[in-house]
Formats: sequence, structure tokens, C-alpha cells
Amino acid sequence: MRLRRTLLPILLVGLAACGTSPGQSTVTTAGSPRRSADLITAEELSSADSPNLHMAIQRLRPNWLRSRGQVSIQTPEAGMPVVYFDDTRLGGVQTLQQIVPSEVREVQRLGAAEATNRFGTGHAGGAIVVRRRTGR
Repeated sequence: MRLRRTLLPILLVGLAACGTSPGQSTVTTAGSPRRSADLITAEELSSADSPNLHMAIQRLRPNWLRSRGQVSIQTPEAGMPVVYFDDTRLGGVQTLQQIVPSEVREVQRLGAAEATNRFGTGHAGGAIVVRRRTGR
């Protein structure tokens, strides 16, 4: 009986821990639908009411625009994300200021490993992939 009282709470905590995933990429707020932490849709962009994509991302996912920190002495900006527009490399996050949000279908944030896997080396800060409405 004593073993059962001790074992039951441990089992319940273990089951609860299995139900949540550390890689879960959705965010839930009261009264709003679930949204991905690594994806911004056209609907979200229109609700941000921003003149350029940089400002929209700053309002919706500000952590995307932050540096990972200095990862190279020779290239101080190496910890910043690299921006791709329809899989074509544009440059640093400042290039997002040239893109009008109404032209964008979705914006995806890739971590360093995924960006390196997809685009090759030089992505210590990850990548921001912009897909336009009429593009791929």
C-alpha cells in the first residue's frame, strides 16, 4: 500500500512529462489560435500593420532579429541570421526593410543547424526564409 502511494505520483509526473515535447513550436495565448514560433503567416503580417517586413517581425517575433552573440573575431556579424527571399540569399536582417509585408506569403525562422543543412556553412545565427505570395 505504501509503495502504491509513492509510485502513483511518480508515474503521473512521468506521464505528464511525456505529454509535452521540448521541440514544440506553437505558442498559445488566451483566446487566440495556436501559432508557430518559427513561422509567420500572411494573416499575422497583415495584423502587424507595418510598412516593412523588418518592423513586422520586430513586432511579432522580436527574438528572430537578435544576434546569437559574437561567434567570430574576424566577422562580428556572423551570429546574426541570414535572410533568404524565395531561397535566394539577400544578406543580413537589414535587408528585411526593403520588403513590403503585403508581398509575403510566409516567413520562416531556421535555426543554425537547419540553415547550415539547407544552405551550407556560414549560418551560425540561423536564417530567415521569406516566401512571396506569387513565388514558390
